[in-house]
Amino acid sequence: MVYTLFINNSDSNARVSSIGNVSTINFNPPIILDSNKTYSARVLSAQILYCFSNIFTGINNKLYYSFNGTSYVITFSAGLYSLDNINETISIQTLSNNDNGNLINIQGNNATSSVYIIFDSPTLIIDCSQNDSILQILGFPTSTGVIGPFVDQTYYTLGNLAQLNTTSSLNIVSDLNCTNSYKNGNTSNVMASVLINADPFNTIDYEPHNCIKSVINKKTIETVTVVIYDQNMNNVDMNSDNGTKPYEKWNCVIEINEGII
Repeated sequence: MVYTLFINNSDSNARVSSIGNVSTINFNPPIILDSNKTYSARVLSAQILYCFSNIFTGINNKLYYSFNGTSYVITFSAGLYSLDNINETISIQTLSNNDNGNLINIQGNNATSSVYIIFDSPTLIIDCSQNDSILQILGFPTSTGVIGPFVDQTYYTLGNLAQLNTTSSLNIVSDLNCTNSYKNGNTSNVMASVLINADPFNTIDYEPHNCIKSVINKKTIETVTVVIYDQNMNNVDMNSDNGTKPYEKWNCVIEINEGII
C-alpha cells in the first residue's frame, strides 16, 4: 500500500507558524499502518518560494561611510535583498543625504563570485569594522576595517558574492517519527536537504534522483506536520516577500510505502 501526501501552506487552516515555515494536515479517519510491517517515507518533490531574509535588523543591516568629512549610516529594513536591491537602497539614501546617488556602487562577478565596491569620490571612506555592517554578507568581514579614501575613482575587491545567500540549503523535517534518515554521514530526522537553485523571489524546485530513506516508527497517523529549516536547523521566515505571494510559499509531496524505499 502506498500513501501519497501533499502538504502545503496555501490552506490557512494548515499553517501553524506565524513565519510560514510549518504546516500540518489532519487525517480523519487516520492512516492505519500494518503493525507487522515496516514502512518508510520519502520526499518525492518540493517547491519552495525563495523569500526568506538575508538582511536582519541589528545583525547586518547598516552601511557606514563618510563623505566630505561627514559620517553617515544607511539603514536597511530587514528582508531579502539581491545585489540590485542593495544598490537601489544605497542610491536612494545617498541622494537623500545630498550626495551623488552613484557615490557607492557594488558589483558582483558571478563567474568568480568576486564583489567590487566602486568609489565615485576621492573623499569617500567606507567603514566595514562595525558588527552590524551589511558588507559582511558580501564577504567583507569586520577585520577589513576602513576602505578608502582613493585619489582617483577606483574599486576595491575582496568580497564573496556567494555569501549574499545566507541560507545555502533548506531541510525538510516531519513528525512521522522517522529514523535512519541520512544527512552528512549521520542519522537525523531530516527527510530532505534542498539546495538553493533559484534567484530571490523565484521558486526552488526539488526533485531528487536518490531520496533520503526514512523509516516510520508509528503505525497510526492522525496528523503530519512538516517544518522548513535552514542548513543550521534554524526556523526559516517565509514572510520576506512583502506579501507578493502570501499563500504560495511552499509545498512538498511525501510518499509512504511498505519496506525500505
